Amino acid sequence: MAVGDTITAARYNIIRARINAVLGLGAGDEGYGQAVESTTVATGATVTAQHMSNLFSDINKCRVHQTGSAVTQIAEPSVGDTIEDSNTTTKEGYVQYEDISITAQAARLTAAASQLGLESGTSSVTNTNWSSDINHVFTVTFPGYSVTNGDGSVTAISATDHMRVFFNAGGTINLSGSIGSGSSPINNDWRNLMTAVGTVVFGRSSTSNGSTGSSYGYSNLPGSYVTIFNKTASAYSANDYLIEARKSGNVLTFRVTFNEDKGGNPNFDEPVTATTTSTAQLKRPNNSNSVDVPAPSFNTTNGL
Repeated sequence: MAVGDTITAARYNIIRARINAVLGLGAGDEGYGQAVESTTVATGATVTAQHMSNLFSDINKCRVHQTGSAVTQIAEPSVGDTIEDSNTTTKEGYVQYEDISITAQAARLTAAASQLGLESGTSSVTNTNWSSDINHVFTVTFPGYSVTNGDGSVTAISATDHMRVFFNAGGTINLSGSIGSGSSPINNDWRNLMTAVGTVVFGRSSTSNGSTGSSYGYSNLPGSYVTIFNKTASAYSANDYLIEARKSGNVLTFRVTFNEDKGGNPNFDEPVTATTTSTAQLKRPNNSNSVDVPAPSFNTTNGL
């Protein structure tokens, strides 16, 4: 096409399909599970300013989610505007829309921090002294949901797709632990360990506290328990904080273990006397104006 030519339905549909795969249901590592405003245009039909306006809305939602800011590389057409092959002045041309759609597709697994909200999940607390391993086991269940698109059609997001789009859109499960007051050597060592652990983030393709972790995440988690994080204490080096996880259908199961394996005094197994807490939270894509994935449910099945 030459500069000044109008956009064809076929060219418009290519851009629309690319953005639909990112913002809509998608498949694999594409898809945020959101309603889409844009629709396909029949071959030979005219691409109107309204078609382009709806497409602009979908692209903008993707870029707000990915960057935290509204898109500036393209402009929203008004009724009466001619949609040309390229127009760098109006920013309404096919080339401008194609370029930003390719950018959005390439950045599909990127989420701006401002687009994710930290929310409560579940926790377990024990005030009982302990001198052997204690566990916190909990599940994260994705029930599925549905969205209504701009043309009135409804897209059902299955339970397993709900899990997939949650992590595609930057959702995470965040795990942490804490040791309360108590100045004995074993209490201090466990407190120092949990401070060093900080927050462990389970994401789409990895798990990390920012300095150590594993390559296990949602996308490659097997059906049986695997270790996704482990950190050893300092003074009592036989003790460690262990997180294991597994995936079955639409359910993730996490097992957090405070491993109390120290040798210690052979005549007295020094107990941890401080209040011990295991906490799970989630970071969820929660901007109702761009990408908003419903939260899964948390359930503790075994407390500390």
